[in-house]
Formats: sequence, C-alpha cells, structure tokens
Amino acid sequence: MRNAAISSPRSSEKTEKFVVRLPKGMRENIAELANQHHRSMNSEIVSRLERSIALERLALHSESLSQPLNAREEKLAVESNGWANVSNDEIIRQLSILPLKQKQALLTVLFSINS
Repeated sequence: MRNAAISSPRSSEKTEKFVVRLPKGMRENIAELANQHHRSMNSEIVSRLERSIALERLALHSESLSQPLNAREEKLAVESNGWANVSNDEIIRQLSILPLKQKQALLTVLFSINS
C-alpha cells in the first residue's frame, strides 16, 4: 500500500519546504490558534500568510479604490443625513453599482474584519 502522503495533492512536488525560526512562545500561540480553527499548524501559518499578503496588496491599491468609495460615502451621508438613516436596501443598491474590483476589495476588507 502506498503512503497516503506521497499520493496526496500536497506532495513535495506541489509544495515548497521552508524552515522558519520562531521567537520563543510563538509556536505555542500558533498551535493554540490552529487548534481553535481545527487545522494543522502549517495550514494556520499558510492561511495567515495568504491573508496578510492579500491585505497588503489591497492596501497598495487602496488609493485608487478609496477616492470613488469616499465620494459615494459622502454623497450617501449628505443625502441621508448620516449613516444612521441609511436603509439596508440603499446600502445594497450602492454596493451593486460599484465596479467589480471595488466590490471585491470592499468585501475582502469586510470579511477580514470578521475573521
């Protein structure tokens, strides 16, 4: 019988090995977080690195995204006398008219805040 690790999609042919030295105590923190998220320490580290990279890329592009979003936010605030009076329907309508890249960026930020 072949070893399952050898035939798995995450075999050494599809992944790269990289050794990292962690500051004292970080390994235990990662182990605790991985346990909370029901995944391996490796998966926890990869997930956090992917999220960090995505957020950094988003921050680099935020200047081009923030101007149109700020203009729409100001327009909504003036029209509705502040966000407290904006209905869910209006928020959904405003989100629906955003260009796809801006929509994706906004949703990425919103979902990263909740995770």
